[in-house]
Amino acid sequence: MTKPLKIRGVTYPSQYAAAKALGVNPSTIRAAVVRGTLATVGMGKAGMTARAMPIRIRGKVYKNAATAALAFGVTRACVYRHLAAGTEDRIGVGSGSHSHSRWKAKPITVAGVTYPSRSALSRALGMSHGYVANALNAGRYQDVVNKIIEVFGQASPQPASSAPIRSAPVSTDRSPPSNANAAA
Repeated sequence: MTKPLKIRGVTYPSQYAAAKALGVNPSTIRAAVVRGTLATVGMGKAGMTARAMPIRIRGKVYKNAATAALAFGVTRACVYRHLAAGTEDRIGVGSGSHSHSRWKAKPITVAGVTYPSRSALSRALGMSHGYVANALNAGRYQDVVNKIIEVFGQASPQPASSAPIRSAPVSTDRSPPSNANAAA
């Protein structure tokens, strides 16, 4: 036997009876029960009229999610996601990973030459872009020092200048550096 179902204040004896009264397929009623969206079932295209409700974000009331999304420069989906999570006060505050300073390039200085990033130093050494960062993060400082000495020798990689940040020349030649002492 089926349980009575209450939708927008009206009690129906079954899901089938509710579907017939609201003019929808019984599977639509079952899906709405599972999703918890019985309040909007049978109200037209995805219940858009029921979803156009005022939203309060940081004390200001917006007509609907579209208006709030426009005001904060985000999508409606973002607004709905925050509403569902109860974090509507975080809408539009730049919580994505792209805004974290830990992902921004940090200059690194080697023998008096400042590279704009660890990646730039890696490329100057002829290695993959993450070589220096991975080695330093793993505590393998000596590996980086050895590679710098191998590529640039004991001397400074480039003559120092008054420019605070320069990028190192990138060679397209992948052959190992020639060593005059190796021929002996």
